Amino acid sequence: MARLSDGRLQESRDCKVVEIIADPDDGRAKRVRFTRRGVDAIHHGLEVLRQIEQELAKRIGAKPMAALGVALAELAPALEALGAQDSGSTNPPPHNLR
Repeated sequence: MARLSDGRLQESRDCKVVEIIADPDDGRAKRVRFTRRGVDAIHHGLEVLRQIEQELAKRIGAKPMAALGVALAELAPALEALGAQDSGSTNPPPHNLR
């Protein structure tokens, strides 16, 4: 596992949002799964996102909101491609899971 993802995994484990268990099919491997706290955090985040989207739709209207969704969906792969090209950056944005 890459050092970066290993560090993020450890941080998630320390925050008790994932747990690492032995793989019953492969003694060399580990499985990562969300804890109840992790699942609850995902559900909470999705609910907050839904509320933000509703508030934005009230302010700008349904059509502009739909257009924004399309634009963001098209923008995401372009941003990912830029990130993949940026090999000089070793410091990812901070994530606070606590």
